[in-house]
Amino acid sequence: MNHYALTFVVKDRAGIVAAATEILYNQGFNIEDSSSTRLRDIFTMMLMVSHTEDYSEAQLQSFFAAVKLSPSIYKLSEADTEVANGREHYIISVYGSDKPGIVHKVTAALAELGANIVDLQTQKAKGAYIMVLEIVPPSDSEEWIEPVKEAARKIGTDITVRKLDVFEL
Repeated sequence: MNHYALTFVVKDRAGIVAAATEILYNQGFNIEDSSSTRLRDIFTMMLMVSHTEDYSEAQLQSFFAAVKLSPSIYKLSEADTEVANGREHYIISVYGSDKPGIVHKVTAALAELGANIVDLQTQKAKGAYIMVLEIVPPSDSEEWIEPVKEAARKIGTDITVRKLDVFEL
């Protein structure tokens, strides 16, 4: 099986997901994993897809030309396709007044502790800054939580940490 990561970054408009996934479906691709979001007026989508055929980057690009999409394409190695498992995931929510450094200080504390960030979303709303992270902790112990909370407190933000429930996406 051949695996590819496709990344689309385009000016937002209706029908982007439908157009891209119709092409993939018609070409016989399986979408194994996906993530998308809109940042201001820019839509981004990442797809992990598989196919029995071995396509070149140029061939994959040509599939999307008619709908004016030009994804970045990365062919995955066998090692890249392994799904991480193991530790439970945690959700970290950070709230505070908007100011430079919130993302850096919290993510630096997590990196120093060896936590892996698997999803990060931020939003500015009425002067407040909201950041939500999904992480894989550095160990099964919860000793990492207090240093992260301390880093958030030092920059004047509130933080909550909880285990991700199995039924949540």
